[in-house]
Amino acid sequence: MRFLLFLLPFFLATAFPVDATELIRADRSETTLQDSGVLRIEVGGVSYQHPERRLSVSADSARLWIPAGAVSIARFFGRVAYQDSARQLDAATMTYLPRTDVSTFVGAVRVMEEDRLMTARRVAYRKKENRLDAEGGVTLNYGEQRISLSAPAMTYHVLADSGTGTGGVRAVRLPDKTGDSLAV
Repeated sequence: MRFLLFLLPFFLATAFPVDATELIRADRSETTLQDSGVLRIEVGGVSYQHPERRLSVSADSARLWIPAGAVSIARFFGRVAYQDSARQLDAATMTYLPRTDVSTFVGAVRVMEEDRLMTARRVAYRKKENRLDAEGGVTLNYGEQRISLSAPAMTYHVLADSGTGTGGVRAVRLPDKTGDSLAV
């Protein structure tokens, strides 16, 4: 009987395969069949890749809901690193919804793209719209221009390099040398 319980996760994993374009790896995996579909719990060195969407995620652990053979919700925990063709995001946790291609990052979020660095407490990345909705002590630094924008909340359209800050936006020209700055 114990042997059958041991093999159950492997049978369930083959009965409900993930989308052929998704690759999930982990040091340890547990698969549970729930009413709403399959739940996979990945622990230790989790790696998720979706080559068609050109994105990859690595984290300490993950939970993936897989009804109807494809991931519907993926939650990543601990040292989350997201990478796509244009940017990298680091955070404490991430929730990814493949159907809408929306990722929500929480906890010391860092968004790196070319010479720009955005930091915030929470960021929703809407990949199809190429938009970042950030809140919680948002700072956007332009490295080469030495400009820093900060606000409690900010919407940033990546391709247009434009956005809107709310709740008291502050723009500062970062100094070349100590004591050389301009606040706007």
